[in-house]
Amino acid sequence: VTDHSRNHAQHSIIARKEGLTQISARLTNLIDSRTRQKINLPVPLVVRQEVIISPPVVVHPTQLRFPYDSSTRQGHNYLLRATGGTNEYNWYSADNTVTTVDSRGRVTSGTLGETKVMAADTKNPTNRGLCTVSVLPVGAIKIIPLRREALVGDKLLIAIAFYDLEGNLFDNCTALSFKWSINNQDVFEGIPTNINYDELPAEQRAILGQACTFRSVRALREGYANIAVYFGDLRADITFFAYEPLRVEPSRALVSLGSSYLYEVHGGPAPW
Repeated sequence: VTDHSRNHAQHSIIARKEGLTQISARLTNLIDSRTRQKINLPVPLVVRQEVIISPPVVVHPTQLRFPYDSSTRQGHNYLLRATGGTNEYNWYSADNTVTTVDSRGRVTSGTLGETKVMAADTKNPTNRGLCTVSVLPVGAIKIIPLRREALVGDKLLIAIAFYDLEGNLFDNCTALSFKWSINNQDVFEGIPTNINYDELPAEQRAILGQACTFRSVRALREGYANIAVYFGDLRADITFFAYEPLRVEPSRALVSLGSSYLYEVHGGPAPW
């Protein structure tokens, strides 16, 4: 207890740690309003209140950025996560035209603007956490090179990043209606994207966090191909290479002592 009113009817308290406790109050006497004399009650009045002390509610992440696409009304989704409180939350959006949020914390972007999404503890609505959600114009595109070459028959994952006008990466841009093309479809073909994070090397998994959407291609034959991504007047492109398995010809040779023989090497990655 840090403070109280003159008649001890109100108290200010500070919680020391998380847990369950009980607050008790006992009324033992009254003050006569005319004589100002204290009158003791023959039977004190006692009340008790169970109190749950919980940590502050925090929403993860605290900020989200989504791209705005005027050509489609399809919004981008992101599942927010809340911690703290009693682990039961009510979700609210301050402006449903900018973003909506469902009972699980999944937000869906709308029109241009910025708003707050709040998670409030169901048992203590004053304990709440906030996430700032912004829907912004696209300012730049970049293709993140996970790998630049692939063995014929193998797949390549293409990581694509979209940024706002200030150079901040969007958190989700999978619903963005951008276009992409392959200039040499005899070398690479587009295929459905199915990311298996467990099969990716550690350095590639780390790079995935630098992009917000992905496309996949398969190498068909040896050669180069340029892959381009378009959105409005914006464009980004990158060159990929497909190679045959590395082989040495001939596979066997018989030479006499002191003589030499010239082998030919074919296939393998390009000499970048």
